[in-house]
Amino acid sequence: MKLVFYCIMNNFKGVGLNLRSMDDQKILFIHSNDLYAAVSHTHYKAFEETQTVLSRYEGIIRTIRRCTPAAPFPFNTIIGEIIGRGALCTYYEDLIRILDETGNKEECIITVYRSIQKKIKAIVKQSSKYETFGKKTDRSKYNKIYDIAGHKLAGKIHNYFAQLAVRSNYERLISNELLLQGYYLVNPEAIDSFRDIFKWVQKLYPELQLNLQGPQLPYHFNTVDIMIKNTPLYGRRLEI
Repeated sequence: MKLVFYCIMNNFKGVGLNLRSMDDQKILFIHSNDLYAAVSHTHYKAFEETQTVLSRYEGIIRTIRRCTPAAPFPFNTIIGEIIGRGALCTYYEDLIRILDETGNKEECIITVYRSIQKKIKAIVKQSSKYETFGKKTDRSKYNKIYDIAGHKLAGKIHNYFAQLAVRSNYERLISNELLLQGYYLVNPEAIDSFRDIFKWVQKLYPELQLNLQGPQLPYHFNTVDIMIKNTPLYGRRLEI
């Protein structure tokens, strides 16, 4: 039988919690010194990826977070029972660092989709540097300028959101469809301001399609990969 890792905490204050797992197992709290982990036993190698399972998983973490700051593991993190407390000891410093960084913060994800070139062209022409952009006939030069402008635009949009985040990371020009994918770790009291900035950026660039996901648990800011025999046993965020 294996263990599902839900989240980690230090100085845990929710000893009286009575929680059940996705497969109706009792949630246990194992610890090494002052570092605790919420876990449950399971026979599964992974859980079926459904919204119901994800909601149950995240509901457990949020209940725990109401008692004490907790950093979630990515969804489907299942490890061998033999390294339960050993994992807390082995990765103690990294896990404490993540707790310090995430605490009770939330994650917001911004996605900006590339518009068709005619639309991005309208934005590019706002810069005097590209006033002759519409006269270009060389397709390779056209695409190059389009990518340069898109790269700068993605960085500019990222900076609007990053100023409200404790930590952030992002990718630009990910594909022909995606201009930007950004992850932002935000304090709970700044969530409303983050939403306001999102609405403002939408109005600033009506030619672009922006999407805000979250606030949600900060999966993308948990960088600890638990290893067994050089094999990482980290999970991933369930995407529906």
